[in-house]
Amino acid sequence: MSKRKKKEIRGVTPQEIIRELNNRGGPLSTADLADALGIPRAGAKGLRRLLGEMVQDRKLICSQRGRYAPAGEPEKITGQIRIKPSGFGFLDVPGDTEKKGRLIPFRNLGSARDKDTVEAIFPGPGRPGRVVKVVERGRKRIVGEIFQPDREGKWFIRPWDPCLPEVMAEDPTPNLAWKSGEIVSAEFLDTGKTRGILVARVKERLGRKEDPRVGIEAIIAERELPVEFPEEVIREAEGKPDRVREKDLKGRVDLRGDLTMTIDPVDARDFDDAVSIRAGENGVKIVKVSIADVSHYVRERSPLDLEAYARGTSVYLPDRVIPMLPERLSNRICSLRPEEDSLTLTAEMHFDRTGLVQRSEFYPSVIHSKARLNYGQVQEVLDGKLKLRDEIDAAIREMGELCNLLVSRRRERGSVDLNLPEAKVILDSKGEPEKIVRYPRWRSHRLIEEFMVAANEAVAKHLARKGIPLIQRVHEPPDPADIEELRAFLAEINLTLGGGETPLPKNYQDLLESIAGTPQETSVSRSCLLSMRQANYSAEKGGHFALNLNYYCHFTSPIRRYPDLEVHRILKLAQSGQKQTKRREELEAVALHSSERERAAVDAERAAVSYYGARWISKHIGEEMDGTVNGVIESGIFIQLKESLVEGFLPFHKAGPSARDLKLGDPLRVRVAGAEPERGRVDFEIAGSKQVFGTKIAEKFSPRPSQKPGQKPSQKPHQKSGHEPHRGKRRR
Repeated sequence: MSKRKKKEIRGVTPQEIIRELNNRGGPLSTADLADALGIPRAGAKGLRRLLGEMVQDRKLICSQRGRYAPAGEPEKITGQIRIKPSGFGFLDVPGDTEKKGRLIPFRNLGSARDKDTVEAIFPGPGRPGRVVKVVERGRKRIVGEIFQPDREGKWFIRPWDPCLPEVMAEDPTPNLAWKSGEIVSAEFLDTGKTRGILVARVKERLGRKEDPRVGIEAIIAERELPVEFPEEVIREAEGKPDRVREKDLKGRVDLRGDLTMTIDPVDARDFDDAVSIRAGENGVKIVKVSIADVSHYVRERSPLDLEAYARGTSVYLPDRVIPMLPERLSNRICSLRPEEDSLTLTAEMHFDRTGLVQRSEFYPSVIHSKARLNYGQVQEVLDGKLKLRDEIDAAIREMGELCNLLVSRRRERGSVDLNLPEAKVILDSKGEPEKIVRYPRWRSHRLIEEFMVAANEAVAKHLARKGIPLIQRVHEPPDPADIEELRAFLAEINLTLGGGETPLPKNYQDLLESIAGTPQETSVSRSCLLSMRQANYSAEKGGHFALNLNYYCHFTSPIRRYPDLEVHRILKLAQSGQKQTKRREELEAVALHSSERERAAVDAERAAVSYYGARWISKHIGEEMDGTVNGVIESGIFIQLKESLVEGFLPFHKAGPSARDLKLGDPLRVRVAGAEPERGRVDFEIAGSKQVFGTKIAEKFSPRPSQKPGQKPSQKPHQKSGHEPHRGKRRR
């Protein structure tokens, strides 16, 4: 049949349909298209036939709801996939630092698992994709509770991570000692499936979930964090000296006569930075930030160095630390212990009367720390409540005066200063969480923070001006879409963020200062944080948005961060006049790997705090506590307890109709309804029925009329239902 004949019968050409769909900017139904093209009802049958032909010819795509859109050129993308507890997948596109991801529905995932690297096809802009190939498995292990549905049946593992389905355990015949409820670590097998169920071989039995230590062991095993050091690394570490030798002092500036001290948390596990201060001429303050010279003991490409690179960072958990370097280095020869000589790399900065750095210099040094102080002691000296030694007290007060100047300069330049509380888990002798408290935020913390920021900036500025490639700490400006979302949230509580479409750090800081000390402070600070991009390492670009600095790197913690160790090596070569050994491309690979390891460490640290928080609160089921609204998603409200900072979830169907009037930052009395420590999950319900709330923000998130309160979605075999409050994107 000719095209002319089709036109006469159907009254429209394929080109006109595609043009109309492009003009509308979204998919249309057959009826909508007929109306838009002026086709009478009598011609609808012909239109449907033509649309079907265009779908077969791959000129159009048709959704399950019967809406049509131009097919466009299919796009093939390789990236890592994240699978949500709901079953939906999101493909992280290379170069997208925000990791927002491209949608892949459950039905299109194939055999892909969470964190796999996959190849997927997307039929057109804004269209869901389909996995066509699993390139590399990302998660080789699963941790969960082993159980047997019936005595004659197979054994299964119920994963602690809700992003994974239940899996079948390999034939348990050799493992007759397995007991239901035991926590195991297993390795995925890709050699076979049974009716679509994944299979895994049990590699390690971690114990019963009643043991609090098992939860942390599970977090470590699931993320495959390296705990034990290889034998060759231990041998190399054991070969390092216990004390500084005379031959190590060659070419170093001797600072052993300076009044140098370390200031750290009372429970600090490594000591890699020390400070000293003295008065110069014309009101100048000379600060020396001396950092452990780890590069002197860790030779590049040695077993120690390769292992440190692989780990990327130390991981700090409430009950232990998983160090980047063996204890022989991290707690002994590289640790700046009091009344001992230590090899260091010093950043010497001369501050004028206004707190501006007039000049700076850098050099290898040797120090002799005169005191190991903690933040509490320093704060008491600043408050006049404690006397240590006259010379130490005077130095602390002088540091405090300089700190005030640096804070003033930070405010002048508009640096973002978020005041977000952090939780500290205190364990008893059995490893159970005894209590959870807020980390204190003292002026003494600020003192050290300002000195470290100044040293990091000085090093980055020095190397950048010399044109020397280095690993920078980068914080890019916020994404416009996230700014828009933040503004929408602020408008609901009668607040505004200045700066138009591209707000500056100062606009953020002005907003935060306007709500300091109010009930809204925490929720607004968190919303501001969520609107910003994640900081990372890069050798290609620089600048730190939140600090409002053009040059910034990490120099002050080489015991626990690999990028700092690399910056030390670069700085020492630059100061000695030697040629740099690594090109920018090589450093960028180190930066990318270090960013990935940092994210893994942060994920483990947060999971551990959530685990202990849920475990602690499981002893308080039925008790009432005070909290504040911390976030809202479609199914309910996040509540953060005021005292312990434990966060839990309050479903809308348990909150009652008055919950529609809640706003972020509102106080709320809740009752602990349940807890799942293995998933870091806490559930709340409203305590009492007479609570009155403020501005409406959750109206559109109330349960749909067709959904009965408490109704659960249908479950597929061997797949857990339910949400995971700590993983969903929150309304800001």
